[in-house]
Amino acid sequence: MHTILRFLAVPTLLMVAAGVATAAGDRPTKARPAQGYSVYHNDGEPVVYDDPHANAAFPDINSLTRYLLDVASRNSKYQRVHALPMITRISRAELEQRGCPETSRHCQISALYESERGVMIAEDLQPETDIFHRSILFHELVHYLQDVELELLTAAPCERWYQREVEAYALQNRFLSQVSSPARVSYAGARPSCEPADNAAQTHRAKEVKAPGVNE
Repeated sequence: MHTILRFLAVPTLLMVAAGVATAAGDRPTKARPAQGYSVYHNDGEPVVYDDPHANAAFPDINSLTRYLLDVASRNSKYQRVHALPMITRISRAELEQRGCPETSRHCQISALYESERGVMIAEDLQPETDIFHRSILFHELVHYLQDVELELLTAAPCERWYQREVEAYALQNRFLSQVSSPARVSYAGARPSCEPADNAAQTHRAKEVKAPGVNE
């Protein structure tokens, strides 16, 4: 079971700017190396330290998906994509039927990603307005980017599934930190045994749990 540990997170800001020397008289323009940590040159453009969309409500799932894909690409090695995956809201019963192993038909899945069908999320989730629900959709969109870029394509299927899942949870936690959410997720499942029957669907089973003494 995946659990969420709640604690206060303070987002950090890293700013790196590259400077270019201007020509003086007839001297040729010379490029300078990129400046280091915390160096910033303001060329007259307004400075925005926080993403105004991070905690805002979105009018529809497509605009939210575009935004989350951009965030995922900025925070990972994956390139920005313009094609949106299909997003479908389905019942939790159907999610469990598609994503739970045969030995456990009630594995508390909130969302899953399949290459052929795209992202499926539980119909009771409201990622347009709920930040934690938004992080679940973000998690599944990481799986979409992994698929687009054929991440770990040559690895054994179960090892590819495991490594992709670990990365998606790590990026989901980074997203939660950036939006100043106290929630966190963790992958608590066992490493797959690489049996042929291992499920290839990428699922999200984490549920929110309040840590003692936090936000009481």
